[in-house]
Parts: sequence; structure tokens; C-alpha cells
Amino acid sequence: MNTQPKLSSRQMLLDIGSMAKHAKQLLNRDKPYEKLLKHLIDLNYYYYDDVPLPTLKELSSSTGLVYSKLRKQIRYIYEDLVFAEYHQRLSFIFRKVRYSFTLKGLHKETWAHLNVEHLPVLPRVGESIEIPFFRAYLDTNLFHVEQV
Repeated sequence: MNTQPKLSSRQMLLDIGSMAKHAKQLLNRDKPYEKLLKHLIDLNYYYYDDVPLPTLKELSSSTGLVYSKLRKQIRYIYEDLVFAEYHQRLSFIFRKVRYSFTLKGLHKETWAHLNVEHLPVLPRVGESIEIPFFRAYLDTNLFHVEQV
């Protein structure tokens, strides 16, 4: 009995594209899908609107893989990215995280927006945080965290 969920090739390709930087960790491991994975990473279709998601027919033509083999290899890539055993899971490394704050002042219609690239501690809902930068405009430097 097959316990694997049925997955759409299109959706798996989208997910693989969204994890392309992480999927590079699967290269140079002598996997049968090496050529296909390298091709998908090189296409870089996920983050650019002007690069369309490749169809299976286009992938078959550009890689030389027959449809059934292509579909299997897409599935194997996906399984290694998502369903891997604990000791084989890939590390997801995010080099840069940006936090965006919307700060509401004490007076009606006073707002400020702030992007921060490093926070030693992420504030939690219900806490108060002190941000001194806009006190003259917002008439406060203490803000209540309503949403994270």
C-alpha cells in the first residue's frame, strides 16, 4: 500500500523553486536527479515574474528526460527537501531577516514605519517596546506589541 501523498508536479516545482538556495545542498551527492536539480536552480523561475514556471514538456525537452522519469525525479528532489529523515534534513539558513514595525503615535493619524535587520530579541504580543527614534513626531517612545 502506497502511503505517500499524491502531489502535483506543478506545486512541487514551485516549492523546489522557492527553496532553490537550500536545494543546492543536494547537489554533488551522486543523486539521479542531479542534472534536473541543477537545471531547475539555474532557471531561477520562482522569484522573477518574467521567468515562467517551466512545464513538464519544456523540462523534458531541455533535460532529455522522458515524462515518467522527469516526474519521478521531481518527486525525489521534493522528498529529499521535505520528507528527509531527521539526520538527512537540510539546514535552512537565513542570512538576513528584516523586521518591519508600524508605530502608531499618541495623536490621531500619526504613524511611522521602521525596518530593522537585526534584533537581539524578538518582541512578543502583549509586551511593550521602547523605540526612541520618532518621539517628537509620535509623542511617545513606548509602544505596545499588538501583532508579530
